Amino acid sequence: MFERIRTTCLLGSAEHEELRPTRDFLLARTHCEVAATVGQALEFVRRSSPELIVVAKPRRGGVSQADVERLRRAAPLAHLVSVVGSWCEGETRSGEPLLGTERVAWHQATGRLKAWLRANVSANRPAPLTATPAERALWEADRSLAEGQGTLVIRARSFDEYETWADPCVSAGYGAVWDSERHPAWVRNVAAVIWIGGGGLAAEADTVRSLARRCGDVPLLALLSFPRHDDVDLARACGASLVLGKPISNHDFLNELAVMLESGRSRETTRRMAG
Repeated sequence: MFERIRTTCLLGSAEHEELRPTRDFLLARTHCEVAATVGQALEFVRRSSPELIVVAKPRRGGVSQADVERLRRAAPLAHLVSVVGSWCEGETRSGEPLLGTERVAWHQATGRLKAWLRANVSANRPAPLTATPAERALWEADRSLAEGQGTLVIRARSFDEYETWADPCVSAGYGAVWDSERHPAWVRNVAAVIWIGGGGLAAEADTVRSLARRCGDVPLLALLSFPRHDDVDLARACGASLVLGKPISNHDFLNELAVMLESGRSRETTRRMAG
Protein backbone atom coordinates (compact mmCIF):
# COMPACT_ATOMS: atom_id res chain seq x y z
CA MET A 1 0.00 0.00 0.00
CA PHE A 2 1.28 3.48 -0.81
CA GLU A 3 2.63 5.25 2.25
CA ARG A 4 2.79 9.01 2.09
CA ILE A 5 6.13 10.46 3.15
CA ARG A 6 5.56 12.42 6.36
CA THR A 7 7.52 15.52 7.36
CA THR A 8 9.03 15.35 10.85
CA CYS A 9 11.46 17.22 13.08
CA LEU A 10 13.74 15.62 15.68
CA LEU A 11 15.05 17.97 18.36
CA GLY A 12 17.68 17.11 20.96
CA SER A 13 20.43 14.59 21.71
CA ALA A 14 19.83 12.19 18.84
CA GLU A 15 23.33 10.68 19.08
CA HIS A 16 22.68 9.08 22.48
CA GLU A 17 22.66 5.26 22.19
CA GLU A 18 19.10 4.98 23.51
CA LEU A 19 17.79 7.65 21.14
CA ARG A 20 19.72 6.55 18.05
CA PRO A 21 17.08 4.00 16.90
CA THR A 22 14.46 6.77 16.95
CA ARG A 23 16.68 9.03 14.86
CA ASP A 24 17.52 6.26 12.38
CA PHE A 25 13.85 5.30 12.00
CA LEU A 26 12.73 8.87 11.32
CA LEU A 27 15.53 9.47 8.83
CA ALA A 28 14.74 6.23 6.99
CA ARG A 29 10.94 6.49 6.94
CA THR A 30 10.16 10.22 6.92
CA HIS A 31 11.45 13.52 5.59
CA CYS A 32 13.18 14.39 8.86
CA GLU A 33 15.12 17.44 9.96
CA VAL A 34 17.46 16.75 12.90
CA ALA A 35 17.80 19.96 14.92
CA ALA A 36 20.48 20.38 17.57
CA THR A 37 18.88 23.51 19.04
CA VAL A 38 15.40 24.89 19.56
CA GLY A 39 16.26 27.76 17.21
CA GLN A 40 17.08 25.34 14.39
CA ALA A 41 13.88 23.41 15.07
CA LEU A 42 11.76 26.57 15.00
CA GLU A 43 13.32 27.64 11.71
CA PHE A 44 12.46 24.28 10.13
CA VAL A 45 8.98 24.20 11.68
CA ARG A 46 8.06 27.62 10.29
CA ARG A 47 9.42 26.70 6.87
CA SER A 48 8.09 23.15 6.48
CA SER A 49 5.12 22.68 8.88
CA PRO A 50 6.03 19.15 10.05
CA GLU A 51 3.27 16.80 11.13
CA LEU A 52 5.36 15.37 13.96
CA ILE A 53 7.92 16.96 16.28
CA VAL A 54 9.98 14.56 18.40
CA VAL A 55 11.91 15.86 21.40
CA ALA A 56 14.79 13.52 22.30
CA LYS A 57 15.45 13.51 26.07
CA PRO A 58 18.18 11.04 27.12
CA ARG A 59 18.27 12.64 30.59
CA ARG A 60 16.57 15.38 32.59
CA GLY A 61 17.05 18.94 31.45
CA GLY A 62 17.72 20.06 27.90
CA VAL A 63 14.53 21.14 26.17
CA SER A 64 12.40 23.19 28.57
CA GLN A 65 8.67 23.69 28.96
CA ALA A 66 9.08 27.18 27.50
CA ASP A 67 10.73 25.61 24.43
CA VAL A 68 7.75 23.27 24.01
CA GLU A 69 5.38 26.23 24.16
CA ARG A 70 7.38 28.02 21.44
CA LEU A 71 7.20 24.91 19.25
CA ARG A 72 3.48 24.58 19.92
CA ARG A 73 2.81 28.18 18.89
CA ALA A 74 4.90 27.75 15.73
CA ALA A 75 3.20 24.46 14.77
CA PRO A 76 -0.21 24.22 16.47
CA LEU A 77 -1.31 21.26 14.31
CA ALA A 78 1.84 19.16 14.79
CA HIS A 79 1.87 16.14 17.09
CA LEU A 80 4.54 16.57 19.79
CA VAL A 81 6.24 13.52 21.27
CA SER A 82 8.96 13.44 23.91
CA VAL A 83 11.09 10.28 23.72
CA VAL A 84 12.75 9.82 27.10
CA GLY A 85 15.79 7.78 28.09
CA SER A 86 16.42 5.61 31.14
CA TRP A 87 17.55 8.56 33.26
CA CYS A 88 14.07 10.09 32.96
CA GLU A 89 12.17 7.11 34.42
CA GLY A 90 11.29 8.85 37.70
CA GLU A 91 10.54 12.17 36.07
CA THR A 92 6.76 11.86 36.36
CA ARG A 93 7.07 11.37 40.15
CA SER A 94 9.92 13.65 41.18
CA GLY A 95 10.78 15.73 38.13
CA GLU A 96 9.09 18.00 35.65
CA PRO A 97 7.93 16.08 32.54
CA LEU A 98 7.21 18.16 29.46
CA LEU A 99 3.53 19.09 29.37
CA GLY A 100 1.76 19.19 26.03
CA THR A 101 3.71 16.27 24.60
CA GLU A 102 3.02 12.56 24.34
CA ARG A 103 5.64 10.94 26.59
CA VAL A 104 7.16 7.71 25.20
CA ALA A 105 9.93 5.58 26.69
CA TRP A 106 12.93 5.13 24.40
CA HIS A 107 12.40 1.37 24.07
CA GLN A 108 8.82 1.89 22.86
CA ALA A 109 9.46 4.79 20.51
CA THR A 110 10.06 2.91 17.27
CA GLY A 111 6.91 0.83 17.68
CA ARG A 112 4.84 3.91 18.49
CA LEU A 113 6.25 5.75 15.47
CA LYS A 114 5.49 2.80 13.18
CA ALA A 115 1.90 2.89 14.40
CA TRP A 116 1.77 6.65 13.83
CA LEU A 117 2.92 6.20 10.23
CA ARG A 118 0.26 3.55 9.62
CA ALA A 119 -2.50 5.69 11.14
CA ASN A 120 -4.62 6.81 8.20
CA VAL A 121 -8.11 6.72 9.69
CA SER A 122 -9.48 8.74 12.56
CA ALA A 123 -9.90 5.71 14.83
CA ASN A 124 -6.14 5.14 14.79
CA ARG A 125 -4.96 8.69 15.39
CA PRO A 126 -3.11 9.39 18.63
CA ALA A 127 -5.04 10.45 21.70
CA PRO A 128 -5.32 14.20 22.28
CA LEU A 129 -2.30 15.68 24.05
CA THR A 130 -4.58 16.88 26.86
CA ALA A 131 -5.75 13.32 27.60
CA THR A 132 -5.11 11.96 31.09
CA PRO A 133 -3.54 8.48 31.45
CA ALA A 134 -7.02 7.03 32.07
CA GLU A 135 -8.47 8.81 29.02
CA ARG A 136 -5.52 7.63 26.91
CA ALA A 137 -6.16 4.02 27.99
CA LEU A 138 -9.82 4.29 26.94
CA TRP A 139 -8.78 5.88 23.63
CA GLU A 140 -6.38 3.03 22.92
CA ALA A 141 -8.99 0.42 23.82
CA ASP A 142 -11.19 1.76 21.01
CA ARG A 143 -8.42 1.68 18.39
CA SER A 144 -8.62 -1.20 15.97
CA LEU A 145 -6.14 -4.09 16.00
CA ALA A 146 -5.89 -7.10 13.73
CA GLU A 147 -7.48 -10.19 15.30
CA GLY A 148 -4.87 -12.49 16.79
CA GLN A 149 -4.29 -15.97 15.40
CA GLY A 150 -2.52 -18.95 16.94
CA THR A 151 -1.42 -19.95 20.42
CA LEU A 152 1.04 -18.04 22.58
CA VAL A 153 3.22 -19.79 25.14
CA ILE A 154 3.81 -17.33 27.99
CA ARG A 155 6.76 -18.01 30.28
CA ALA A 156 6.00 -16.39 33.65
CA ARG A 157 7.17 -16.95 37.21
CA SER A 158 3.64 -17.18 38.62
CA PHE A 159 0.15 -17.86 37.36
CA ASP A 160 -0.95 -14.37 38.37
CA GLU A 161 1.82 -12.87 36.24
CA TYR A 162 0.81 -15.16 33.38
CA GLU A 163 -2.82 -14.05 33.61
CA THR A 164 -1.81 -10.38 33.53
CA TRP A 165 -0.42 -10.85 30.03
CA ALA A 166 -2.64 -13.71 28.85
CA ASP A 167 -5.91 -11.82 29.39
CA PRO A 168 -5.31 -9.10 26.75
CA CYS A 169 -3.91 -11.73 24.37
CA VAL A 170 -7.01 -13.91 24.70
CA SER A 171 -9.25 -10.85 24.32
CA ALA A 172 -7.41 -10.10 21.06
CA GLY A 173 -8.13 -13.59 19.69
CA TYR A 174 -5.01 -15.57 20.62
CA GLY A 175 -4.88 -18.77 22.59
CA ALA A 176 -2.56 -18.73 25.61
CA VAL A 177 -0.70 -21.40 27.60
CA TRP A 178 1.27 -20.89 30.82
CA ASP A 179 4.86 -22.09 30.85
CA SER A 180 7.14 -21.99 33.90
CA GLU A 181 10.39 -23.55 35.03
CA ARG A 182 8.54 -25.94 37.34
CA HIS A 183 5.64 -26.56 34.97
CA PRO A 184 6.98 -26.48 31.39
CA ALA A 185 4.29 -26.57 28.76
CA TRP A 186 4.34 -26.82 25.01
CA VAL A 187 1.73 -27.18 22.32
CA ARG A 188 1.77 -27.68 18.59
CA ASN A 189 1.46 -24.81 16.13
CA VAL A 190 2.76 -22.20 18.55
CA ALA A 191 2.63 -18.68 17.09
CA ALA A 192 5.12 -17.13 19.52
CA VAL A 193 6.72 -17.48 22.92
CA ILE A 194 6.58 -14.57 25.38
CA TRP A 195 9.08 -14.41 28.23
CA ILE A 196 8.16 -12.15 31.16
CA GLY A 197 11.37 -10.92 32.76
CA GLY A 198 12.16 -8.63 35.64
CA GLY A 199 14.54 -5.72 35.95
CA GLY A 200 18.05 -6.27 34.61
CA LEU A 201 18.73 -9.20 32.32
CA ALA A 202 22.25 -10.34 33.29
CA ALA A 203 21.03 -12.77 35.98
CA GLU A 204 18.45 -14.33 33.64
CA ALA A 205 20.40 -14.40 30.38
CA ASP A 206 20.89 -18.18 30.53
CA THR A 207 17.13 -18.65 30.89
CA VAL A 208 16.50 -16.59 27.76
CA ARG A 209 19.19 -18.49 25.81
CA SER A 210 17.68 -21.82 26.85
CA LEU A 211 14.18 -20.68 25.93
CA ALA A 212 15.38 -19.36 22.55
CA ARG A 213 16.97 -22.75 21.76
CA ARG A 214 13.75 -24.45 22.74
CA CYS A 215 11.77 -22.09 20.49
CA GLY A 216 13.65 -23.00 17.32
CA ASP A 217 12.03 -21.02 14.51
CA VAL A 218 9.20 -19.78 16.73
CA PRO A 219 9.67 -16.05 17.51
CA LEU A 220 10.53 -15.12 21.09
CA LEU A 221 9.29 -11.86 22.60
CA ALA A 222 11.10 -10.71 25.75
CA LEU A 223 9.40 -8.30 28.16
CA LEU A 224 11.76 -6.47 30.53
CA SER A 225 11.04 -4.01 33.32
CA PHE A 226 12.50 -0.56 32.59
CA PRO A 227 15.23 -1.98 30.32
CA ARG A 228 18.55 -0.29 29.75
CA HIS A 229 20.24 -0.22 26.36
CA ASP A 230 22.58 -3.05 27.43
CA ASP A 231 19.62 -5.20 28.51
CA VAL A 232 18.00 -4.87 25.08
CA ASP A 233 21.24 -5.74 23.29
CA LEU A 234 21.81 -8.76 25.56
CA ALA A 235 18.27 -10.06 25.09
CA ARG A 236 18.67 -9.90 21.31
CA ALA A 237 22.06 -11.64 21.57
CA CYS A 238 20.39 -14.39 23.63
CA GLY A 239 17.91 -15.04 20.81
CA ALA A 240 14.94 -12.75 21.43
CA SER A 241 13.19 -11.72 18.22
CA LEU A 242 11.67 -8.65 19.87
CA VAL A 243 12.37 -6.87 23.16
CA LEU A 244 9.73 -4.68 24.80
CA GLY A 245 9.86 -2.69 28.00
CA LYS A 246 7.41 -2.62 30.88
CA PRO A 247 5.29 -0.76 31.69
CA ILE A 248 3.57 -0.86 28.31
CA SER A 249 -0.06 -0.36 27.32
CA ASN A 250 -2.04 -3.38 26.15
CA HIS A 251 -2.57 -1.70 22.78
CA ASP A 252 1.14 -1.11 22.20
CA PHE A 253 2.00 -4.62 23.40
CA LEU A 254 -0.55 -6.31 21.11
CA ASN A 255 0.38 -4.09 18.18
CA GLU A 256 4.08 -4.95 18.53
CA LEU A 257 3.23 -8.64 18.87
CA ALA A 258 1.11 -8.56 15.70
CA VAL A 259 3.88 -6.79 13.75
CA MET A 260 6.44 -9.37 14.93
CA LEU A 261 4.22 -12.27 13.86
CA GLU A 262 3.45 -10.67 10.49
CA SER A 263 7.16 -10.12 9.86
CA GLY A 264 7.80 -13.78 10.65
CA ARG A 265 5.09 -14.91 8.23
CA SER A 266 6.52 -12.66 5.51
CA ARG A 267 10.00 -14.16 5.97
CA GLU A 268 8.56 -17.68 5.85
CA THR A 269 6.71 -16.90 2.60
CA THR A 270 9.93 -15.51 1.11
CA ARG A 271 11.85 -18.66 2.09
CA ARG A 272 9.22 -20.90 0.51
CA MET A 273 9.21 -18.91 -2.71
CA ALA A 274 13.01 -18.97 -2.84
CA GLY A 275 13.04 -22.71 -2.27
